[in-house]
Amino acid sequence: MTPPRTIPDGDVLELSDLNLAETAREMVRWHSQYEMRETTDLLCVAGNDGFPVGYTNCVMALGTASPADPAAVLASAGAFFYPMGRGYTLWTRDHLDGELAAHAQSAGLTHLSDTPGMVLDAPIVEPALPQGVRVAFAETAGAMKEFAAVVPRAYESTGLPIAISSRYFEAPERMLHPHVLSVVGYLNDEPVATALAILSHGIAGLCWVGTVEAARGMGIGEACTRAVGNLAFDRGARCLVLQASAQGEPIYLRMGYRVVTRYAWYVSGPKDA
Repeated sequence: MTPPRTIPDGDVLELSDLNLAETAREMVRWHSQYEMRETTDLLCVAGNDGFPVGYTNCVMALGTASPADPAAVLASAGAFFYPMGRGYTLWTRDHLDGELAAHAQSAGLTHLSDTPGMVLDAPIVEPALPQGVRVAFAETAGAMKEFAAVVPRAYESTGLPIAISSRYFEAPERMLHPHVLSVVGYLNDEPVATALAILSHGIAGLCWVGTVEAARGMGIGEACTRAVGNLAFDRGARCLVLQASAQGEPIYLRMGYRVVTRYAWYVSGPKDA
């Protein structure tokens, strides 16, 4: 594998933002029912349930500058979600959305998460796996069903209800596309870990990296992350980006990722239209 040329950080930030928005679009397309609205520099997506946290129902500013009218952003978000009886998560970018973040807090949205935006500039050497561990790319409907069965169990300990995370993957065959790279890690032939990368804008965004609780501490999730990342580089990605959890950040730093920004989540509960 030939490492790509390092991308200037300014370009990395813009590409990371573009990939994050595309990830939100892609994930909602996996749902059996969804609604998406994209207006000038604003994206709203609503999935197949009303859970207001994360990607399921989210809002993102899309421009390359801070939104000129933060109040208008929240007004547009409310006009989209509140008639459905739903709340939503507003994602903000530390490198652009300072005024929007401040307005969200003053408007009473809950500052729920502050995730580091990280980047990896080159492939990672894949060491030998422990005995009984293997990693395989999910390229069939059967393998995607195994992927879909692992994620809810892996993410339950983060506070994401199984009933909610399962609905992301209720039709796993909808994830079988050339730009969606999925990996499943196995322990003694039982699926226990996952990682996924979405190719867009010449880079790849990693997500759904997780390991079921009983199989943690053995490096299986990290092996999945290396494998899917290296495949993304092989497919032409110039870099990898991700939005890390607090638990994952030190692992990614050890693997060679670096922090270039932060993405915050501000959550609004459902309100009357």
